[in-house]
Amino acid sequence: MKSPPGTIPVLWFAAACGGPATLVSAPGGSCLGGAALGPSVIAYEEANLTSQVVAGRYPPPFAILTIPTSGGSPTTLVASEDFPILIGLDATNLYYLSEAGDLAASVSVKAVPLAGGRPFTLAADAFSGNAGRDLPYVDAAAVDDKYAYWVDGQLHGLESLALDGGAPQTLLTPVDVNPGALLARSGELFWASAGVTDAGALRSIPAVGGSVTPLAILPSGDDPRLAADDFFWYVSLNLVGGGTVIGRVPLGGGNFSIIANGLPPLTAIRVDPKASEFVYWSSPLVETAAIGRTRISDGQVVSLASVYISSDPETEFSWFPTLLGVDGVELYGQWNCALARVAEQ
Repeated sequence: MKSPPGTIPVLWFAAACGGPATLVSAPGGSCLGGAALGPSVIAYEEANLTSQVVAGRYPPPFAILTIPTSGGSPTTLVASEDFPILIGLDATNLYYLSEAGDLAASVSVKAVPLAGGRPFTLAADAFSGNAGRDLPYVDAAAVDDKYAYWVDGQLHGLESLALDGGAPQTLLTPVDVNPGALLARSGELFWASAGVTDAGALRSIPAVGGSVTPLAILPSGDDPRLAADDFFWYVSLNLVGGGTVIGRVPLGGGNFSIIANGLPPLTAIRVDPKASEFVYWSSPLVETAAIGRTRISDGQVVSLASVYISSDPETEFSWFPTLLGVDGVELYGQWNCALARVAEQ
């Protein structure tokens, strides 16, 4: 099965239970954390929320698990990790950042075999100059067949690391990249950046460093999301004047052409890798959050699954459904405190 390029943004702590075609719900006292979709499997975290919060952080243990996209019993890959931040997975390993204790002075890049085995360290210090800072986090992350990539959410450095070892390399700094706006393929990184007072852009840079290549100018807006097939980049963007658009750019660069407008804000977009007829998306709109699709040929919008989201500021933060990916048959997402699947048609 062919997989779309790039990986899934790290998303934290959905907060209720249920949803369509639930693959797994979090047990009592825990909640599902970040998730990443790979070939036929979803990797995710479970945080122990029954322990007392210490120093403004969620304490360990965090377990890292996988579940087949077809359903079944979860498999525990890592029984306990202080503070993992998922980067992504390939056919062999799951890659993640690991904080080594309270307000860690160093953060490691680790991998764990999907078939089972002990985690191993790829790089012992992924966040240079981290000592004394608050909890590290990533704004976005991606992985391809040779490199892992992430954006340091505090220093705003765009980093890469060869999966066969070596030291992390800073490709660009500063750079602001939202979750869902970063994709990787064949040793090159692509990202969409916002431009509120002027135009945004779609750009790329080699994993080994080098010059930034501009691929397209984007309309003025914020909170971009990025997806791709074999022919086009697809970008969603909240326009300065209101409303969200989805447009596309030829894979080698060119003009941004709008294919749908008037959409609600979106948390993720994906394209069916087998037949790019639709752009699929998830929306966090209060009271009408949904996973849906937009037909590329005419912009027709269809909601595939929706859920009522309370407008109570105490509870609304992370109750939203979030699309993880598409495999040609079904959609996969975080649906409240569960992983779920929805039929594409």
